[in-house]
Amino acid sequence: MSMTSNGVPDPDDALRMLDLALGGASGCDLVMLIEHSGTPIEGELARQFEDGKPRLEIAGYFWGGHQHSQSGRAAAARALSNFIVVRRTDAATASIASLLRVNAEAGKVIVSVYKSGGDVKSTEAQSMLEFTMEKVRVTSHMLLTNSVLGVPTEIISFAFRRFSIRSAPQKEAGARGAVRECVFESTE
Repeated sequence: MSMTSNGVPDPDDALRMLDLALGGASGCDLVMLIEHSGTPIEGELARQFEDGKPRLEIAGYFWGGHQHSQSGRAAAARALSNFIVVRRTDAATASIASLLRVNAEAGKVIVSVYKSGGDVKSTEAQSMLEFTMEKVRVTSHMLLTNSVLGVPTEIISFAFRRFSIRSAPQKEAGARGAVRECVFESTE
């Protein structure tokens, strides 16, 4: 997402993020856990999860990485983007904004992707894709309205020191198959 001259995310890019999140049914349930000082931030999602911690419903996310390489050198510099989340505002919005206000480091943020269609009352479903960020800070928090949703929406950008991706097939009953993992660590 590009920034304006004063460091604020560009409004046109913010609207494109909404299009990404609202561009149709993904066939997946997207949820996020934000822990600050060991305590999860609570929203309005009533669904229960296997660890008993509350999650926040999200509409979409964006993340990417690339390497700066000259002439195919193996020692290329790697750059990771912030993790950006789009969600409807709810009871958690002020708590998330507080993390930006005090520049507090949230202990952990986990974004989980579940295949839709399962029993939402079951606590046994396991995610098929999971992004875990540690030593996280909220670097941008935008609130806006959108005619597609008809409700206020927020776009949150997270910077992190450790980032892991876990992926696995999700079986019919919601159980997870063999897990694969990739971890990025900041050396700074």
